[in-house]
Amino acid sequence: MLGKLLAGRYKVIDHLGEGGFGKTYLAQDHKLPGNPKCVVKQLKPLTPKVLPTARKLFDREAKCLQDMGKHDRIPQLFAYFDEEEEFYLVEEYIEGNPLSQELNIYHKLSEGEVIAILQEILSILEFVHQQKVIHRDIKPSNIIRRKQDGKLVLIDFGSVKQLSIQNLNPHEQEQLTVAISTAGYTPIEQLQGKPSFSSDIYALGITAIQALTGNNPRDLQWDPNTGQVIWHHQAAVSSQIANILDKMVSPSLRDRYQSVGEVINELGNCTKLLTETTQIVSEIRSPSSALTEARQEASPANSVPSSIVTSHPGTKLSKFSLPTLKPWQGLVFLGGITAILGIAELIYPIIRPVYQLHRGEKLLESQQLEDALDSFQSVIKMRPKNAEGWEGRGDALRLLDRNQAALATYDKALHLRPNDSETWNKKGRALYKQGKSEQALSAQEKAIKFDSNNARAWSDKGIALIGLQRYEEALEAFKKAKKLKPQDPTVWQNQALALEYLKRHQEAIEVYEEAVVTYTEALSANPKDPVAWVDRGGVLSKLKRHEEALYSYEKAIEVSPKFYLAWHNKGDAFYFLRRYEEALAAYDQALKIRPKSYRTWHNRGSLLAAEKGDFEEAIKSFDKVIQIKPSFYHAWRDRGLALSNLERYPEAIASFNKALEIQPKDHQSWMGQGIALMKLDRNQEALAAFDRAKEIQPNNPYIWANRGLVLEKMRSYQKARDSYREALRIDPTFPLPTQALE
Repeated sequence: MLGKLLAGRYKVIDHLGEGGFGKTYLAQDHKLPGNPKCVVKQLKPLTPKVLPTARKLFDREAKCLQDMGKHDRIPQLFAYFDEEEEFYLVEEYIEGNPLSQELNIYHKLSEGEVIAILQEILSILEFVHQQKVIHRDIKPSNIIRRKQDGKLVLIDFGSVKQLSIQNLNPHEQEQLTVAISTAGYTPIEQLQGKPSFSSDIYALGITAIQALTGNNPRDLQWDPNTGQVIWHHQAAVSSQIANILDKMVSPSLRDRYQSVGEVINELGNCTKLLTETTQIVSEIRSPSSALTEARQEASPANSVPSSIVTSHPGTKLSKFSLPTLKPWQGLVFLGGITAILGIAELIYPIIRPVYQLHRGEKLLESQQLEDALDSFQSVIKMRPKNAEGWEGRGDALRLLDRNQAALATYDKALHLRPNDSETWNKKGRALYKQGKSEQALSAQEKAIKFDSNNARAWSDKGIALIGLQRYEEALEAFKKAKKLKPQDPTVWQNQALALEYLKRHQEAIEVYEEAVVTYTEALSANPKDPVAWVDRGGVLSKLKRHEEALYSYEKAIEVSPKFYLAWHNKGDAFYFLRRYEEALAAYDQALKIRPKSYRTWHNRGSLLAAEKGDFEEAIKSFDKVIQIKPSFYHAWRDRGLALSNLERYPEAIASFNKALEIQPKDHQSWMGQGIALMKLDRNQEALAAFDRAKEIQPNNPYIWANRGLVLEKMRSYQKARDSYREALRIDPTFPLPTQALE
């Protein structure tokens, strides 16, 4: 079939798949400029007996498909014809990736992500069913995330049948029906040849359960007495959503939803409580976004400042941790020196500084940072003009998050060696961790000026450019670093990060996969490198392979039991795996090693608030953050949210005000403040807060919806409706109460 020209126009260039009702090919249209791609479906009847009737139905089917193609989320039908007693449909080619691929990569999706998928597909199905059409084969591989805009498209309508197939006898109808279904996603009535609209609801429900549990339908458990799927214990899901999915996949047609509209309404009822602060917590402070922010400075490396990281629902980037770069590039000593220096320093005091330098370097590698700092202090005390001692001291201070002291120390080293590329590079990292991206970029450019082959400086230049939101330039810097050091997995990791910010998500995933391979190869050669284990875990976490990430962090701890970052990231992995008690234990262990890690205290507070509902204890953790770093506005904001949940609105408003003093452009703090003010019936002030939030983030539907609520309370009904409509314009699937627009 490959190379064949169909209808004198469509040249087959690839075989895409095959099902019970025919084969699917990728083709080029040779009668249009540029030979654009299209999809050709070759439909074959199952038996000669069905052929005459199938021919009669074909024209009617094709016209029905043409009508459905008017929907933006359904491929258009370009042409249909028959040739050599075989029927062909020519459809729009949707460039993108199937949902099945996302599930393979991410394994499990969060409740919020699954709700978003349900809302998108239900809106498409509602249109389909209005055309009196049953899809009959809904499954992850038939849902495509369109590359151009990230929206979901429902495909494989080449085999749908109109609701009344009166021209087929029951046996023929059953043959056709079974041919176009997929085991596991198909309810009993469809297997018996009597599909209904509810059959599509069942298949979508199974798809949602697969996304939540990570299990293919064939691996799910089923109650032998009732036929109901047993899945709740394998997913972190609210009881409301679990109940909706249970009804969607009820084995009894009578007990299942009879229409898509019913599902949409019930799903909307679960998510419409926009005035509740807990709702806003889920938008502002999702667990994944909290942890993403928390890793930014917990990492011993440069990372994107929290001020430019978004936590908008559904944004995959918020689920990825930021890069971990190995921070040390120290002196290289010959093997075996450790064994003799312990004695030699007693005999030859002249080489004691060399011993302390080497000892400090080794302690850095094993993440014993306080001891490393002591060693470098000893070097400086013995030799105040030893630039390497000052550089090592700066490294230890930077890794302890004492960045201001680290900068002063690097300046001492640069006074002694002003053209040292490595020291400029490390100074740039410390500047970046303080959120000074412009100065960090300047420092990295100096590092490159003194050594144009410094791959680390090129990579860190890219990170600084990301901090300045100059993503294309960042990508070019990472490419340069990769040319210089192709086997360094951190370079691959950073390149993937730039691709994420450029919204080239599929390319990013492929680069992350390459980074994992490179880390694994490096660790095969040197399994005692705790930083490489942690870095590998970070990439696996980006790919949502959290069990594997957890293994990497545990290997790092095995090598270096006092490695703070390994314990911190282990807590993150447990968090993502919804093993919250173990996550808390890991965070507590990290805090024993580094009790002044404000990022770990912040993660701890986020977990207590978002997952355990223990707002009092969460506030204590946020207070610790504020005590350690009063300028960390995220803690003030999230403290405000916790206080709102306890209905302590005046205190919450004071906390939001502190956050806004530090970061007046944080739209989430403005929104939290607006909700607290609305709870106190200070509606005019609440409206002003929402207006400020929408100025900063005009495309956030939550802001417009809450603004509508306060206007409604103020009896400005037309303005309220306008605000609600704007929320729906931004996101047509946004779960507004029906009465809001009446």
